Amino acid sequence: MVRRRGNLPPNPLLRAARERLLSPSGSGRSMSRQELAEAVNRYLWDTYRRAESLDGDDIGKLERGEHRWPGAHRREALRVVLDVSTDAELGLYINRRPGVRTTSQTAELASPSALSTDFAGRHPELVDIHRHHLASTLEASSALTDPDAAAKDASDLVTVFVMVDGSANKLRLSRRLLFQAGVSGAAAPLAAIPSEVCTPADPVVGEHVAELRAVLLLPAGRIDGSTIGVLRGAVGDVWDAYQASRYGLVTMRLPPLLRSLQEAATHSEGEGKAEVLSLCGLTYQAAAVLLTKLGEADLARIAAQRGLDAARRSGNTVVIGSLSRSVTHALLAAGRHREAKHQAIDAAGLLERGLGGASPTYLSVYGTLLLAGAMAAARDGDRGTVRDLLAKADESARRIGRDANHLWTAFGPTNVMIHRVATAVALGDVQVAVDLGPRVDTAGLPKERRVRHMLETAQALTACDRTDEAVTTVLQAERVAPEQVRNHVLSRRLVHSWMTRGRGKPDPQLAALAQRVRVAA
Repeated sequence: MVRRRGNLPPNPLLRAARERLLSPSGSGRSMSRQELAEAVNRYLWDTYRRAESLDGDDIGKLERGEHRWPGAHRREALRVVLDVSTDAELGLYINRRPGVRTTSQTAELASPSALSTDFAGRHPELVDIHRHHLASTLEASSALTDPDAAAKDASDLVTVFVMVDGSANKLRLSRRLLFQAGVSGAAAPLAAIPSEVCTPADPVVGEHVAELRAVLLLPAGRIDGSTIGVLRGAVGDVWDAYQASRYGLVTMRLPPLLRSLQEAATHSEGEGKAEVLSLCGLTYQAAAVLLTKLGEADLARIAAQRGLDAARRSGNTVVIGSLSRSVTHALLAAGRHREAKHQAIDAAGLLERGLGGASPTYLSVYGTLLLAGAMAAARDGDRGTVRDLLAKADESARRIGRDANHLWTAFGPTNVMIHRVATAVALGDVQVAVDLGPRVDTAGLPKERRVRHMLETAQALTACDRTDEAVTTVLQAERVAPEQVRNHVLSRRLVHSWMTRGRGKPDPQLAALAQRVRVAA
């Protein structure tokens, strides 16, 4: 571990994360430092066969701020055991002294409700900015959302642009200080998009995503509640619009609907409250699946986790399973393939006990969990698990007997075939995907599923160096669902790869497509 330098403050985030967990002893008390250390040691042995000897004193040093940056494997173990996604949530950051190099990256300072007393005392320049009630308008630096990135460039200074009365003002901070500001509450850790390739082409969609970000990251405003019947219809409308690939409509409707559901959940009781919580979970799921498609992995994870929390409070097993699938996809989008695989397998295992007399909806949710797990296993290179999960999903599809759309799952035999193509691509078996993909008849599926399959087929064709066919496939997909293709992160990455790999002037059709999706060479 990196030794403490300077007068660093204690780490209340790590302590709070530990105290949120119950002791495995069954005493009903919070997990102790020694128990956390033992859990970290077990994870490192089970995952990497690393024999570690952390004890309660090591955890105490982290909580007291004497150490701030354990090794990469230990940080991973702490994140998994404490059930968080980033080091920032545990107050961990590298604490080397900043150097003199500069970067051109920008970061966004939000106007928080209050600065922490400790942070404000050490950094009065941020307090002065806060007193101007600044409104943030620019991109968030990866230093706020990716502490690993902050660690790699800890010696850099970051230029922070802040808007005051319409004028841009500069503030120079070290990456460590900026990251610390995010942990302390001086800066809002918003989701950073790695490049313009992951930014929706439609400016209206981008505006609505910004509003959705506010709902997910800030306390919801109070608005008039609605009846359960009206809410039920509104949730159905959002899901129908998503499956019709109407991305702009979905992003427009999600923020007010989430606020209505949050308000209704606050004031509902009994069975009504349980249904509202179920609807709330399903709406967060709609937000998560759309945000994943738009390349907003961090926001998707927040939405999926909030949806799962609401689903668990509802007690509805089917909705819990459905949200577990969204958490799996959010983990996949963040590159956490092994965690995603275990998430899906564990959630499917909980549903297995009710398969005996399961309804088609129950079977559909169970089946889609298996498909999500198969995708995660493929990304993890686990061929055996891919085969097992696809076989189980195929059995569930046969029990349903046809392509259906229970609880907006689009689950049935065809969706299983689609995932055979997708997992083949992920495993590198691109010839298998190319041979199988065009033969899958998706006519009976919702538009969103049909177009996603076309994009995955184009991805396989690209990997086989059949770019012309891949471009044709994406153009066909665009004719079916222009909003989806122009804003989907996969199609935009494909177009970007075609534009950058080619020599000379691009084909006119490709150049026009790149212009429509706003991807430059």
